[in-house]
Amino acid sequence: GNVDGGDSDTCIVGGEELGEPKPQEISNSVWALATAGLRSPGQLSMITFVADCLDGDDGSFANAFKPQEIKDTAWGAATLLSKRGDEEDKEVSDAEDDAVVRILRSTSQYLLQRADEFKPQEISNTIWAFATVGFGCEESAMDNNNEHYIFLTSDKSAEDRELVSRTLDAVAKSALPRLGRFRPQELNNLAWGLARLGHGGETARKLFEGIGQQILMRYEDFTPQDVGA
Repeated sequence: GNVDGGDSDTCIVGGEELGEPKPQEISNSVWALATAGLRSPGQLSMITFVADCLDGDDGSFANAFKPQEIKDTAWGAATLLSKRGDEEDKEVSDAEDDAVVRILRSTSQYLLQRADEFKPQEISNTIWAFATVGFGCEESAMDNNNEHYIFLTSDKSAEDRELVSRTLDAVAKSALPRLGRFRPQELNNLAWGLARLGHGGETARKLFEGIGQQILMRYEDFTPQDVGA
């Protein structure tokens, strides 16, 4: 992004200093827009501003976020994009795609390093955000012909796939010993997210087996939707 490295108290976008952003304020704003389903011209400016801030200063601003804040930011950005209609201007859509990719890229780098700090809901919602817009999706998973699926395009698609793959392995290793603390909906989101992104391998296999064991042990807690999805 076009962010200049300034001091840690400012976010400089396009050469203009935009004040002192705080992670909680950013995450709350994105979360609120997404929860309300508010798509507007100002929303694109907000998402782009967030992406520029996360891109800048060698990731130090992103590292100032708490896991809940980075989760809310990623979830909000993905949710807003998923509500976009076909009638929106392509130039605007491309700009939003770029901003959301950069937000999720920063989120993935954060999660890769700090997966053990994430609570079950924070893990499942973050993976849901990746999967909802197909960020870092394996090419094999793009063959799914579900017309409702979104596949974000990226200027670094191979690098993003590698990053997300490593992140999902880190998440699987972190989540496996504590699957008993995940609620059914959180297990559902986690399993669906990995499957939707086409993530495989030994670590993923162990995680799916662990989720299956949780369903067997707690089957009375699961709704048909939790199991079927």
